[in-house]
Amino acid sequence: MRKIKHISDLKEEKMRLRIKQLELERELRLSWNDLKNNLDPKTLLKNKIADITHHDSNKEDLLGSTINHVAGYLTRQLVTTVVDKLVHK
Repeated sequence: MRKIKHISDLKEEKMRLRIKQLELERELRLSWNDLKNNLDPKTLLKNKIADITHHDSNKEDLLGSTINHVAGYLTRQLVTTVVDKLVHK
């Protein structure tokens, strides 16, 4: 802040501060809108899906996990069927 000697200096400083205030308010408003958009459940879900589909290691982990779950389910079904047949003979 400069030293103010005249009323015109005061008016200039006041105008400068007002412009700075408006710029800061605009930045704050934009930041707030970005924050609201980033925390929106739809955006969070979209970002999470994008992360999963765009990372090769995650694809492999997801594929491996899915195969493990399917294999476990099929094994459980097979064992249940075999046990039921053995019990009912």
